[in-house]
Amino acid sequence: MKVPFFPFMVRADGNGSCSVVVADTERAESINHSAARLLELCDGYRTINEIARVLSTEFSGPFSVIESRLRSFVDEMDGKGLIWIREERMRWFRTPPPSLIFWEITAECNLRCKHCVVSADKKLQQELTTDEALMLVDEWARLGVQNITFSGGEPLLRPDMFEIARYAKSQNINLQIATNGTLVTPSVVSELKSLAMDVQISLDGSSPEVYGRFRGNNRAFYDVVRGIEALRAAGMNFTLATVVTKSNVQDIPNILKLVEQYGIQAFRLIPFIPLGRGKKNKNLELEPSEMKELTVYLRGIRKKAAFDILPMEFEETLEEPFNQRIDPADPSACGGAIHYTTVTPEGCVLPCHYFYGVKTENVHDHSFSWIWHNSRFLNYFRSLRIRDFKGGCAKCKWLAQCRTGCKAANFSAAKLFEGNRHCWIANGNEVQTTDTLSPDLPSSRWQILNSIV
Repeated sequence: MKVPFFPFMVRADGNGSCSVVVADTERAESINHSAARLLELCDGYRTINEIARVLSTEFSGPFSVIESRLRSFVDEMDGKGLIWIREERMRWFRTPPPSLIFWEITAECNLRCKHCVVSADKKLQQELTTDEALMLVDEWARLGVQNITFSGGEPLLRPDMFEIARYAKSQNINLQIATNGTLVTPSVVSELKSLAMDVQISLDGSSPEVYGRFRGNNRAFYDVVRGIEALRAAGMNFTLATVVTKSNVQDIPNILKLVEQYGIQAFRLIPFIPLGRGKKNKNLELEPSEMKELTVYLRGIRKKAAFDILPMEFEETLEEPFNQRIDPADPSACGGAIHYTTVTPEGCVLPCHYFYGVKTENVHDHSFSWIWHNSRFLNYFRSLRIRDFKGGCAKCKWLAQCRTGCKAANFSAAKLFEGNRHCWIANGNEVQTTDTLSPDLPSSRWQILNSIV
């Protein structure tokens, strides 16, 4: 049984044609109304046979011809990552409320980082108003949401951010903020401290030159350092986060020296995933073998460091696997749409921000509670099982531990159900590792069938 799911949007162009709308505009394509109707029926529940019967009735065409063309079309779209195919129907879940909301409170940003998944730049016209944001906080408090992480864009650019944060705190919600650090002044630190906010600062280089290559502003490096100094002067603990790419991987030891020098509590390594603005800079993504060598290096540092190095992706494969069997029917590892979710600046609800641009619901149109329980995309994401993922993951001896890992890397490459493209085991990129760091340093377009009948 083949059950196709089309996760993107179709837009009417006004001239009798339609376009598939994908966040990556390189993959936008004109289609006719027959193809648009077909895609509408690829809802993750109907089988190909069932879709063919609907189309046969609607277009008064022979079932066998329509089914044959439908299968060819779906296979083509599957090969381009624009339709996802599973061997079972999606399910609907009555799941508890998320414990954590990642809230991209604005799309406005004062930097133009090469990796930015959401291509942050200017404020969007449809961003939630203050009143809408406060009502959303009320609803989350009633549902029992325990944590909100403010991000963006740059969350400190939103003038009412602290008003919203204070209101959330009054509702007994724990608060975190992920900021680029350039706007962290002593007065901002005072606000953060009064709210007992956990803070994550982004720093992707130990010098203005390395930092500026990635973040687009050499001088902003000094603003981040001043922000770090202000946090430390106030006695606040925080995490320093680094997005690792080919442009800064050799600088990681120097970044760690800054972590130690400033007495920072924790360091977090973030893999680069080429989505949004990052799609234009996908050459910066590390190979799995390079990431493995870096992971080995950081594990060695962790043993003697005075700060925490947070767990890294696929780190478990560097140790012997647990002697544990896994049921292929078990859910995949991702906590998105189960334990946490992302709300975008304009109010879309996603499993995480890496899936920006898929067809999902908006809090302008429905209550968050309704979306949480009734969103087709969220429920489809919850339906994913271990057996849906093929490639190098299917028979891996570490599968019981990683459960195929983060899905965003595969989504960025339009190969959701393949072996995880960040994993050095799944990709067969085993390398001899050492105790020192020494790594080495346009999508094809798809064609829409002219007709399905």
